[in-house]
Amino acid sequence: MSQSHLELLKLKLEASKWKLLTEYNLQTPTDYWFIARPNGDCITKLTFTIGGNGKFGAILGNETICNAIACTIEEHPSISIYFGKYSKQFQLDINQFIKQLNTLDKKSL
Repeated sequence: MSQSHLELLKLKLEASKWKLLTEYNLQTPTDYWFIARPNGDCITKLTFTIGGNGKFGAILGNETICNAIACTIEEHPSISIYFGKYSKQFQLDINQFIKQLNTLDKKSL
């Protein structure tokens, strides 16, 4: 997982009219973001799975959100994205993730 994955996720969310409610600080030891529509509707929690800095991915306690290896919509855990290789496939996967997130928003209105 790299900072590039998170930056692209943030850009894609903003392009789809989602606002990040959680402070965007990549060095913060957090494992979630709250997002909402600009008018405050549809508050949603994105939960990140954090990989460890230790041997074989062991958690050492100094991990930040940049250690995230996946992201899930808390209310809909079947909708998730894996932060694997930063490749064309990841670009396709993130677009699908955003599309599914936007579909949920329309269903909740």
